[in-house]
Amino acid sequence: MRVRSVLTVIAATSVTALLASAAVADVDKPAEGAGDVSIVASSGDTYASEQSVNVDVTRHSVSHGKKITIKSRYTDLATPSKGDLIALLTWLKVKNGTEYSFTLGATKNDKSGTPRLFSNNTQLTCKGMSVKFDYDAETVVASVPRSCLGDPAWLRYYTEASFDTGSDYFSDRVGTTGPGYREKPNYSPKLYKG
Repeated sequence: MRVRSVLTVIAATSVTALLASAAVADVDKPAEGAGDVSIVASSGDTYASEQSVNVDVTRHSVSHGKKITIKSRYTDLATPSKGDLIALLTWLKVKNGTEYSFTLGATKNDKSGTPRLFSNNTQLTCKGMSVKFDYDAETVVASVPRSCLGDPAWLRYYTEASFDTGSDYFSDRVGTTGPGYREKPNYSPKLYKG
């Protein structure tokens, strides 16, 4: 009888530990279609654009675990030419109200891309950020440690893909279904740490 009780306690403890260690990151996958790109004129006016190379995101997800991970799939992600800037900008708003900008950019001389984190227009030092622009898979995958954002219990985000050729600026506001460029980000629902 005592052996059975001890085995029951061990089994229950093992299951509880297994479930606790198997926490899954909260993930958001907004509806995102092809063909919803805008060209932004120097006046600030926006117009629908047929541009898809390096700007048209067709699938996107953000997960909130030990790291904040961002994954975007493009219609056509091509190696940047001289003067081109491919960027994926994600604004993060955390529980205490602090806003961050996680900026990913790739150029002809930096094809793999560089991650940068800003708050209040100041670039922050953050070890452990990563980004990969994969032109064969037509994806951008990046992450930033939660610790760089103050280990928030939850966050909200907003993402814009952009392509700047030096003469034209194209924008795809991720999660929108049609062309249009807005000055103010429209944040996602809360994503809790998994």
